[in-house]
Amino acid sequence: MLIVGGNFTEDALGPLYHAVLTRLRNAPSAYLDTFERLFVARPVDARQLSKLYLAAFLQRLASAAPDRVRALAGRFLGQIDTAVHAMEQTVEEIGALEALPQETAFAVENLEIRRREFRLLSATTRPTNP
Repeated sequence: MLIVGGNFTEDALGPLYHAVLTRLRNAPSAYLDTFERLFVARPVDARQLSKLYLAAFLQRLASAAPDRVRALAGRFLGQIDTAVHAMEQTVEEIGALEALPQETAFAVENLEIRRREFRLLSATTRPTNP
């Protein structure tokens, strides 16, 4: 959860940041297996999904395993689409995004961002430097 939690920066983590990146580079398959087990193979709560930076994790491994990253992103996109659809139904029932509790409105907006990120990843993996 360290990488996907939102504070995975050198400023926040110091030397641990580079140690984690080294572990990622040395064992991309193991980390992708864990990602698949935790997030792709089972449903993820929509609110949790809206708070995690899962695409950033996959982007870091795109150069090491582009086909696998693309496939995982495509499979995960289905979960995101399901979550977005459920949230959109809630918005329709209430009538306006502004009428939702702030946390729910935040989740709806972030899920749309996640959806765009995973669409890009599933279409073509653009590696970033880890």
